[in-house]
Amino acid sequence: MVRTQEPSDAEKLDRILEDATQKHGLKLIATGWSRKTYDVFSEDPKSRQTTLLIRVESFATTSGEVTLFQPAGEACAREVAESLEQTFEIDEAILIDRQPD
Repeated sequence: MVRTQEPSDAEKLDRILEDATQKHGLKLIATGWSRKTYDVFSEDPKSRQTTLLIRVESFATTSGEVTLFQPAGEACAREVAESLEQTFEIDEAILIDRQPD
């Protein structure tokens, strides 16, 4: 019998975030090993200043939580949330709004 190796949930989450950030022209920084934190930034090309837009924790594969910090990240955050619902069979992803008032 031949068995094929499926990507792990961590690899699937990596791919979701890599694809979404690349599509929206954003910068992705992942930290951690067993429990990763994915921070998505916009970067000003002239000043090279970065702004945190969204954050996703590795437990999003079960919770579906995506944290939004700036309005500029909303399209990417919604895309990630939809991908979480489809990939991990989450009933409803949660977009946590932490934008400044």
